Amino acid sequence: MRAWNRAKLLWGYLRRSRAPKGLPVEYIVETTAKCNLYCPMCPRETHKQPKEDMTDEIFNRLVEESGKTAEHMMLIGLGEPFMDRKIFDRIEYCERHKISTLLSTNGTFLDDKLAARLLESPLEHITLSFDGATKRSYEHYRKGAKFEKMRPTFSSRWPGALRTAAPGRAITCGAGQYMSSTTATSTRAAKPTCWMGLPSGISRSDRSRTSGTPQTCRSFE
Repeated sequence: MRAWNRAKLLWGYLRRSRAPKGLPVEYIVETTAKCNLYCPMCPRETHKQPKEDMTDEIFNRLVEESGKTAEHMMLIGLGEPFMDRKIFDRIEYCERHKISTLLSTNGTFLDDKLAARLLESPLEHITLSFDGATKRSYEHYRKGAKFEKMRPTFSSRWPGALRTAAPGRAITCGAGQYMSSTTATSTRAAKPTCWMGLPSGISRSDRSRTSGTPQTCRSFE
């Protein structure tokens, strides 16, 4: 079904059709509208959002009804996904329907325990947003977060978690647009599945395509 859907989308693209017959293969699903930061560039600051989570009924129905053609779900929006207490249940639910998942987080909830759980989950891709190379710039764009607290999370804490990753995972860790570059790559190159946008990210590629374990990661200078 998914291959046939892809074929219909490709045929519509080649014909430059304004109404392709294929269905979407990627969905953006906001499972929570709650967030713990107040970023000036976020639409939440001008368009107030209800501090609520998506119900199981709506989420499950969305996955079930789109599952025949959906290939990827980005569980992101204007909220912080780790404020959704059922986020790991949702990731598992997508996995059971053979849908890969992505998260984008401000990193404020990340610790060793959460990092370990992420590596154990079927999550395909995680983007870490760290906007600012200095205390002044970071705390301006990420109001409510502290530069001194978050810098170790993005520099020294994650490399330790990466070393515990199981073989068969390709992980890339990088700094954001305005920071000194840091990288951690697997011993075997994989098809790039990270770098979705400018924020830094950690991604895990399809296990069937990769092998090896992560190497080291340099700290921010």
